[in-house]
Amino acid sequence: QLLDAITENLLKNAGPDLPSMDGWDDVVSGGDGWDAHIQTENCSTAEKPDPKWPRECERVFKTSYQACTRRQTVALEVPGKVDAALLDSGTVSVFVSEEVREFYKVDKFFVRAALCRDADCKHKVARWAPCKEESSVATE
Repeated sequence: QLLDAITENLLKNAGPDLPSMDGWDDVVSGGDGWDAHIQTENCSTAEKPDPKWPRECERVFKTSYQACTRRQTVALEVPGKVDAALLDSGTVSVFVSEEVREFYKVDKFFVRAALCRDADCKHKVARWAPCKEESSVATE
């Protein structure tokens, strides 16, 4: 049970789970903006497998041709399961990832994360900017 408490995705509406930007803060929608896309036709899910459509249903956030950003603050402490002492013990790793697919050579993406001591993230313990690249994908 403890392992489940600290290995699940802690983001709200990460998948997206809802066809909206619910759960995300400081949403900036440049150009045509964000699209929280949940495919429901011509595909299969674990709950509703369809032999005619073996392709997995797509649950993605799509962005526009201009800057689109979003932010979410996540509490790592889980009441009754994960406390500050466990987090400070050195036995817990924090994993941050994002899957990005690009379609045009001009696409750019950035993934940044910070470990903070407070909800407003005014006191950062550590910062990461693992992905700051320009696409090498050819234009269509």
